Amino acid sequence: MSNHQKTALFNLIVGLLILAGYLVLLALFDAKVAPVSFAFFALTALTPWLFKESVQDERERAITRRAGLIGGMTSYSFVVVTAMLIWALRFRADPPTIDVSVLPTLVMGACVVLLLTHSSAVLWFYRRPLDVGS
Repeated sequence: MSNHQKTALFNLIVGLLILAGYLVLLALFDAKVAPVSFAFFALTALTPWLFKESVQDERERAITRRAGLIGGMTSYSFVVVTAMLIWALRFRADPPTIDVSVLPTLVMGACVVLLLTHSSAVLWFYRRPLDVGS
């Protein structure tokens, strides 16, 4: 297993830990306490010390590029869909306002989606042949 794969697996585990922590805190307390689980995001700062970077070949750069595109577009789609759902739920309310405290959760949720999809895509691309030219 290369360092690139180890990093992706570590980030995937951290992302799942964040998601599980959020759901547990949401179930035990409420939506105002649950974003505390995003503090686990700090574990990704350990990546350079745990997995020393090595020189990437052309295939690894292509995998990184494709996984970044998939992660970025999935994260953007998450923001758009979630914001539109929040808006649709509050549109008919009296008064039709949205609490601003939902924005940090929306942004951190997008970061978790980016981390999970990027890591999953890296691990998936390593398991299949990759044509660099396509």
